[in-house]
Amino acid sequence: MSDSSPDVFHPKNGIRRSRRFARLNVTVAIMLAFAILLASNYCASLLYAYWTYDTAAHGKLSERTHEFIQRSQGQIRMTALFEHSHPFNGGVRHLLKEFNEAAALVPGLTIDTVAIDANHDLAAANELLRKFPIDVNAILIEYGHEYRIISEHDMIYAKPGNNWSDETIDKYITLRFSGEHACVAALSDLLNPVRSIVYFVQGHGEYNPEDPHQITGATKAAQTLSASGFVVKTLNLLETSGVPSDCDVLLVAGPRTVFAPREIEILSTFLATGGNAMILVDTYDASGLAASIANWGLSLSPPNASTSRTHPVATRTYGAHPITRRLDNITTFFSNPCFVDRVSDNQAGSERADKPLISQLVLIPTSLHDTETAVQTMLRPIASASELGGAMLTGRRFNTRLVVCGDSAFISNAMNQEGYSGNKTFLLAATEWLAGRQLLPATSEDALPILNSGIDPLYGWTRLGVITGLAFPVSILLFGLLIYLPVIHKL
Repeated sequence: MSDSSPDVFHPKNGIRRSRRFARLNVTVAIMLAFAILLASNYCASLLYAYWTYDTAAHGKLSERTHEFIQRSQGQIRMTALFEHSHPFNGGVRHLLKEFNEAAALVPGLTIDTVAIDANHDLAAANELLRKFPIDVNAILIEYGHEYRIISEHDMIYAKPGNNWSDETIDKYITLRFSGEHACVAALSDLLNPVRSIVYFVQGHGEYNPEDPHQITGATKAAQTLSASGFVVKTLNLLETSGVPSDCDVLLVAGPRTVFAPREIEILSTFLATGGNAMILVDTYDASGLAASIANWGLSLSPPNASTSRTHPVATRTYGAHPITRRLDNITTFFSNPCFVDRVSDNQAGSERADKPLISQLVLIPTSLHDTETAVQTMLRPIASASELGGAMLTGRRFNTRLVVCGDSAFISNAMNQEGYSGNKTFLLAATEWLAGRQLLPATSEDALPILNSGIDPLYGWTRLGVITGLAFPVSILLFGLLIYLPVIHKL
């Protein structure tokens, strides 16, 4: 039989067919890999995840900051001018990137970010220094013709430790990077130039927002409100004919003496005409304000006898309300608070035709003796909110909002130190709700605990080594095997 017979097997023909099949497999695999690369990059440009190894910026923007950005509109430009060796340089660059990416998902909002290296981008740095009164190591935020400058000192949050005195304060100070808080505060000031005003009532031994004393002062609470866009003022009701018209929130923080009838009348008139107030009391008679509080559907009763006044009451139990939305898994501390319940049908205020809507805010467990031996534990509120149901019932343009808390010590400087950050959150959330503000900037409690930038010395190098030295090579090897095995099988 000749070699040209079709029945004769030619090894060269088989090899050619195998090579052509292998080339086809490789070509298809490359095209598929290229298509996957294009598709993955396109999807990543829309929504992507990434890891960061910068210890100064290991976290993303807080939930409150995202909500603030989602409610903002306009074109904003954020420029960072930092030295390359500055410990905030990496953290600020990451922070600006987070702002830019968060704004990309909000229609009508644009946040352009630029990071200028003061050591290498000399032309851009000199141009910025010529146009604005800015120093090196600062952030410039522009909105229209207005701008705000955030210095490196504004981005430092000094937090005292547990054991310190005036002589040893420098030893126990912990510095934190609070660039997010500083930027959002500046953005809020630019986008919302009209600030709400909070008046602290004085004249009855209340906590003073201008007094730095640990026991009698409330400067830390005032600083929290001021940093979040509120203007804090004081008011003596005996020295005025009424509550000022620019008052957005009236705060009665722990009166020690009884209010005069004229002061009670001023406060009642303020609430009846659509005012918003927060009343913090320590006794169930509320220094003479119990009747006014009962008119808005709330009554106070003495604290639980089994609770010692020498130890604060801690709780993580809250009712469903806009105020408590930010208090999930956050502990608040109070000092033997009174209970703030809804008025019963036979109490004053129950006969109102336009009954306010009552909401429980903060609850603590209490024990009730049903019999001589049986003890029942139940939750009772120590803080409640009252809101008038509808403007159509009252004929007024605005509805009254009232928050009553059976403890005033939580606002003091002593209760707003390390470990009591939930008190600031509760105060700020309540004030925002009373003022009708949807959101204010994040507090300094969102500050990141590490200043120096670079690879995390504990876990950063390990993760980076695993990804670059193991994950990437293994993935490439597996991809190569997927292509190589079909070729071997055909051969």
